[in-house]
Amino acid sequence: MMASMRPRVGIYASVRGHEYEVESHPVGGSVILLHAGAVNPDARIFFWSEERAAGAAQVSISDCERLDEITVETDYEGLPCEIVAIEADGRVGLCYIGAEKALAQKYGFTQTDAGSWAKTVNIYELDVYRECRYDLLFQRNVGLLYDVATPDGD
Repeated sequence: MMASMRPRVGIYASVRGHEYEVESHPVGGSVILLHAGAVNPDARIFFWSEERAAGAAQVSISDCERLDEITVETDYEGLPCEIVAIEADGRVGLCYIGAEKALAQKYGFTQTDAGSWAKTVNIYELDVYRECRYDLLFQRNVGLLYDVATPDGD
């Protein structure tokens, strides 16, 4: 029997060749890496955090090879949606991300805030999921890839 995997959501960083979940967006040029496993993956940087009930490490974003925010998108009845939760019983929370808000109401989405429409469906009503990665280091990486010089070479 094949074990099912839920799509990942959140912020993930690659540090020293390993990928870790990150607590939140960078603050003050650093991020907090989280590790829920029983074995400390790198005793040089990780410490046990009672507050987080996990191993934690504060690292500079300059130590991150990658820093990505991951969302999961799908189509429900042809409408573009973001998956916001998958429950153990198969319920999936969707948020409509399309431009035509009237369609959301037509397909049974409920308005939660101005411009936000949500719906819960069964996982079997969805066919395809797409993991979307947003590079949070893009500005830093663009500066590394391109020489930013004035047209006259200054």
